[in-house]
Amino acid sequence: MTRWFLIVLALVCAAVHSVPAAAPFELKEGDRVIFLGDTLIEREQHYGWIELMLTTRFPDRNVTFRNLGWSADLPNGESRLGLSLGQAGNEPEGEGWKLLQKQIEETKPTVAFIGYGMAASFEGEARLPKFKEDYNRLLDAIEKIS
Repeated sequence: MTRWFLIVLALVCAAVHSVPAAAPFELKEGDRVIFLGDTLIEREQHYGWIELMLTTRFPDRNVTFRNLGWSADLPNGESRLGLSLGQAGNEPEGEGWKLLQKQIEETKPTVAFIGYGMAASFEGEARLPKFKEDYNRLLDAIEKIS
């Protein structure tokens, strides 16, 4: 048993060691950072710990932060429905996605922190393919807009 454990441990260490290090994260002068996600991200506007860590790590950089988080939101903007009180409950299909795209376009981000998943997890594993599809569509939209 010990022998197999040591063999597996050696293989894991070798695999980890062979992965090249990623370039360190850095904010650049003039970056426009957006926070996108569900409740955890939305509440960041009240506490500001992520923004505080970033501004103290890069104090010499002029960086703009915008929190576009929305409680219980999904990567397709579904929870943003009803933001227009005149339409509440009667929004056309895809209205939340259009609003999310518009908000991203207005901020013109160069950096995005994305934290989705908690709200979607309540629908179980069956929702995972749709979540991945919507998440990738969101990443593509941000890349296109930026």
